[in-house]
Amino acid sequence: MKGGARYAVPGLLIALWAVTLFLPVVTVDHVNEDQTFPGLWVMLLGTFLGWMILQFAAFANPVFLFALGYSAWRGDAAERRTMRVSAALLALAIVSAIFWRILPDDSGANRIIARHSGYYLWMAVMACAALWLWFTAPRPQET
Repeated sequence: MKGGARYAVPGLLIALWAVTLFLPVVTVDHVNEDQTFPGLWVMLLGTFLGWMILQFAAFANPVFLFALGYSAWRGDAAERRTMRVSAALLALAIVSAIFWRILPDDSGANRIIARHSGYYLWMAVMACAALWLWFTAPRPQET
């Protein structure tokens, strides 16, 4: 892996991920009014309560940060298995996010009626990270 891309691509992906935390993600049908939630709120709620509704996409965030940091730090010395498993976990999180239909809170399960730029940017960042990790994993050394 080339020196510049080794840090530039993970840095760009992490910066875009940070932007998604402040963008609107979803609008839900909440009691008598629609509510729009930013990425940070959805990430925190998903991390603590997502497993109860079988939504595991929020768990991609720490995997994403760890895997990109690891790939930048270790470079060609990174373990192929770690990078490939991280890429597969990110891909599974994307699939989980595609089938995300409700956002529970204290009023019950609120149906998602619209997805916004934060959702789509998060999906794109996770997809790019999964591809980056998969295709930059070092090749096994032949002896």
